[in-house]
Amino acid sequence: MSLLILVFGFLPLALIGILLFSISFVDMIVFQARWHFFIFFIVGLFFFSLKLHALAIQFFERHFKSPYHWKQSDTVTVLLMMVSAIITYSLGHTFGFGAFLASAVVGLIGAVFFKRQKTILYTGSFIGMTHTLFLPDLWCILLAALVTGVIYVFSRHTFVGYGGKLGALSLIGTLTSGYVLGHEPVSLPIPDATTGALIVGFSLLGTFVTLAIRKYIKHDPIFASSLATLFIVGIHQLIPLTLPSILIAAFMMGTFTAMANRLVLPRAILFFLASFISGLTMIFSQPFLENAGGKLGTLAFIGVITTRGLVDAYHFIVLYLSARRKRFVIDK
Repeated sequence: MSLLILVFGFLPLALIGILLFSISFVDMIVFQARWHFFIFFIVGLFFFSLKLHALAIQFFERHFKSPYHWKQSDTVTVLLMMVSAIITYSLGHTFGFGAFLASAVVGLIGAVFFKRQKTILYTGSFIGMTHTLFLPDLWCILLAALVTGVIYVFSRHTFVGYGGKLGALSLIGTLTSGYVLGHEPVSLPIPDATTGALIVGFSLLGTFVTLAIRKYIKHDPIFASSLATLFIVGIHQLIPLTLPSILIAAFMMGTFTAMANRLVLPRAILFFLASFISGLTMIFSQPFLENAGGKLGTLAFIGVITTRGLVDAYHFIVLYLSARRKRFVIDK
């Protein structure tokens, strides 16, 4: 069962994320003749695929030697996922909080008062962020949370420490629910160059603020991401300067990138590189899966995996050149 969920659920989602971005990107290159972006496309796709393949093999070797048995605590996990999704959806749409504030409030409450369940609650909040144009009622949200909760249980040990994983899991649930119940996500046009630059900038800003909170307040990544999102939403509501929702979304996506473990991205510059990649991916993915809960996390997930793939490739090249140099000295 675990292998089926990995093969037919989680890994294809990550591949779909990069493919959807690729469709828009190739369209821009071919029809708008912007060939100077071609190198970014090839490099990003290659290292994303390389790292994804390596992680899949590693996960299979470590965790599929014995069958998984469903436990009572797993049922509690799924139920908590449903509760979190419903609360976030209700806060966002019924009580007028808005999706960003609702998710941040649920995440912050989980990080402060329910530390053992905080990851489950934050994951469920991403499902609840889904727009009513895509999933219009609580039955849709419940189905999405059920699917996400089951996959969450079976994928605990894969992609540990990769920022955006929780959102990627949520996207599986929301897309499954939409498909089963006959609802389609909204499609938006690719933004202009100015808006695109602002998207990347706000993604980097979200990463910076979240890393600063993690460093100076010394709290967990979920608390930092939630607090950073509250920060940008507060600025949006208190200062008479209307920020487009796409920029707030880019900021929140940047906070997900900053949730990555230091073992995955050991240097601060790598967090910003991952955030930059996620920002570019967000620009070209606008025509696909817009307003689907978990999309922002999936984009952050793509950026983190691609960056880690670049790091691993760099280490491999350094080791290879070092070995060749030693062999040359010995032979000489």
